[in-house]
Amino acid sequence: MPEDGRQYEVLDGKLVLRTPITIDELNPPLLIHQLISKLIALRIAAWAEAQGLGSFLFAPTGVKLGARQAPEPDVLFVRADRVEALFGREGVQGAPDLVIEILSPGTERKDFLQKRRIYAKAGIPEYWIVDPEERSIVVLTLEASHYEDAEPVSGEQPIPTLALAGLPVKAGEIFP
Repeated sequence: MPEDGRQYEVLDGKLVLRTPITIDELNPPLLIHQLISKLIALRIAAWAEAQGLGSFLFAPTGVKLGARQAPEPDVLFVRADRVEALFGREGVQGAPDLVIEILSPGTERKDFLQKRRIYAKAGIPEYWIVDPEERSIVVLTLEASHYEDAEPVSGEQPIPTLALAGLPVKAGEIFP
């Protein structure tokens, strides 16, 4: 990876900027993005890890899904029985059980199309796309080799997750 202060990931064998270039190319993620990530850590990850379900990791954490795919999801979860097999010195080696992308301006197409295809092909059972503008979450579940379309959940609606069965957190609780 270039050492220029930018964040990159490998998608379809190509080195791509993780976030679009702004006037100041070294801008950190938007504050809302970081606040949502923090609330996922405090509410969802804390609950899941207390239940012994597995481990959460947050960006920047690379995920090697093959020779041509090394995406960097905002959040990922690996079941407890798979942590030892997947967590390595070089990052996560294989498909997590859940990946979460938090939309930022300019990443919608990449998250909804390119990463959706990559994550499905890698066999990741569940993919959440969090939309800060709409204050909603789309939970995609892998069916055969593709993700089934799903309606977004928001507010007091439960998050329809199979990866974190029994999750007591409502969709609106991860938005500041």
